[in-house]
Amino acid sequence: MVTQNLDSVFNPKSVAIIGASDEEGSVGHAIVKNFIQHGYAGKVYLVNIRKPEILGVKTYQNIAQIPETVDLAMIATPAKTVPGVVEECGKAGVKGFEQNLHTFGGLGDDQGDGPKPDRHPRDEDDDRDHLQNDGGTSDAE
Repeated sequence: MVTQNLDSVFNPKSVAIIGASDEEGSVGHAIVKNFIQHGYAGKVYLVNIRKPEILGVKTYQNIAQIPETVDLAMIATPAKTVPGVVEECGKAGVKGFEQNLHTFGGLGDDQGDGPKPDRHPRDEDDDRDHLQNDGGTSDAE
């Protein structure tokens, strides 16, 4: 079961970019641009609560609106929203997620008392995997 989830993280057939953006210089924009311009062969779904499309691609307001269960969610939202986003991903059946640690702004910033990047609301028996943007992987329990 765990290997299937790792395959979903490292070789996803579908990806949701949560926090997709058309704002140059933002993490959400960089991720979208990389997927669209570099010819990712799988399906890419963009999630943005305010924009109906980004770079010509339709967006969804939340992960639940995507018409299929995605293999991987890439999260590029503000740190304070990450636990809720992870919970929504779990409810939508997302198999794995990548959380961009840049959304946490580093240690000692004004979000320092918020959620930490290695702590997420999860069930103890949840075996989905978490890929961090530092190149390492961890079981997000």
